[in-house]
Amino acid sequence: MTAATETIALAPFFQRVLSGLERYRIVLNGPVVVGLSGGKDSTLLSITLDRLGCDVRPAIVDLGYKSFEASEIAKTAKDWGLEPRILDATDASTVQRLPHAGREQLSRWMSFLADPGEETPCGICSQTKRMLLGMHALESRARWVALGHHRTDLITTLVKDYFVHVYGSSGQQYEASRFMQLVETAEIDLDLLRDLAKKGLAATMGVFAGGVGRARVVRPFYEVPEIDIVAAVQSLGLSTHGSGCSHDFFLSGDPAKGTKREIVHARTRQIEATERHLADELFAICLSTLDGAGRSKHQPRRTRDQIYPNLQQRPQKQTAGLPPEPRET
Repeated sequence: MTAATETIALAPFFQRVLSGLERYRIVLNGPVVVGLSGGKDSTLLSITLDRLGCDVRPAIVDLGYKSFEASEIAKTAKDWGLEPRILDATDASTVQRLPHAGREQLSRWMSFLADPGEETPCGICSQTKRMLLGMHALESRARWVALGHHRTDLITTLVKDYFVHVYGSSGQQYEASRFMQLVETAEIDLDLLRDLAKKGLAATMGVFAGGVGRARVVRPFYEVPEIDIVAAVQSLGLSTHGSGCSHDFFLSGDPAKGTKREIVHARTRQIEATERHLADELFAICLSTLDGAGRSKHQPRRTRDQIYPNLQQRPQKQTAGLPPEPRET
């Protein structure tokens, strides 16, 4: 990889990241912890922020999934001049770095992740990673935890609210295959979506979000479509790695295993690839749901179960004793 090739591949991201942060007056000063999963998004984000001159501290959270290759992810990062830190949630030395209450919480969450049964563990997995990233940020004296979510992720969050409203309003009990059919075939009514956004019934994740420990979450790639990330990764010849999660819908292809988000994300990818004007319209609605600091103005997912009880994917008795689902900030 020559310096010229790298510059050509990364140059478009520099301007998008800088202008995107400037929109919300976000300055990534001091150490920036990047949640490095080994996937294309977080890997490219780590490299981009490093080349922009940020003090990048990549952190690889290892939750013990059998096929998760933390050491290989670290090697890839080092090949690009980064110094990653592996946070092994199964290692006693990692656990001891948490406060007492955090250790107990981590123990409960890890027990669930080891055997989620028929549940989808995405929410608890996300919270566990954030806990350890927050710990690392505190130890690194970092004000920021940067996550690799991109424009396609933001649109997916918004559009999921739209399809949840459409399906939930039908009164039908939730079935993944039926929800998938709706998502794949229905036209998106932009006027209805704008109305839902105005009423706080549809919103995207924040560019700037609440704390992870004492640090703040930021999503520097929020203006970057996923297809552009894929192209850059291919151009750079960048090695990427899977999450190791056995619940990966895109690998199994089984709609019964897919979360609503995964199902909608497949549709959003298609829109970004073939209907760029529609994608731009959807992104504009996304931005309308954020305040002047880039935070979500509404949290429609907090009251979703009450508004659409027919959409619950699992019996209430199975959720007893589990930690609450995270807020989608």
